[in-house]
Amino acid sequence: MSVMILFVLWLVMGNITAQESSDDGWTAVTVRGITSEPIPFPLESTSLEIRTDSRLGSYSAVWVYFYDTSERPSGGVAILFLSTKYQYWLYYCSSSRIDFPVTLPSTTDKIWRITLTVTPSSDVRVIIHCNNEEVLNVLLSDTSCDDGRWGDYWNRETAYI
Repeated sequence: MSVMILFVLWLVMGNITAQESSDDGWTAVTVRGITSEPIPFPLESTSLEIRTDSRLGSYSAVWVYFYDTSERPSGGVAILFLSTKYQYWLYYCSSSRIDFPVTLPSTTDKIWRITLTVTPSSDVRVIIHCNNEEVLNVLLSDTSCDDGRWGDYWNRETAYI
């Protein structure tokens, strides 16, 4: 299952102001600055889709934080539209931004799908699609994450974004 949410991109530390739900099935989200009220969202059973219309070089960013049922951090993803590269950041896993391992679609309008899977043996996988093309598929581990505490966060059940 997949749920669509409209995020209007902003410069880091900027504002997002979105309208009410549109007729095309997207749910608008309003955010002020870098904080907002957590939105109930069962990411482990429902992929999150985010629609953007920013160009490479706009220095815009999508920041999605994950929270558990007690609203404690349980991971997160940033997608960055830098000068010459698209990059991502996995909170509580990577200590800095990382280039996507593949070339992303060149269209300005993009639909990003973020999927989080956690197996009974606590294997955590993050998959990101852009315009239905897989652009990231990473199994979180002590090798792929340079933050040694990654398992403390990413193994929490995500209940909010």
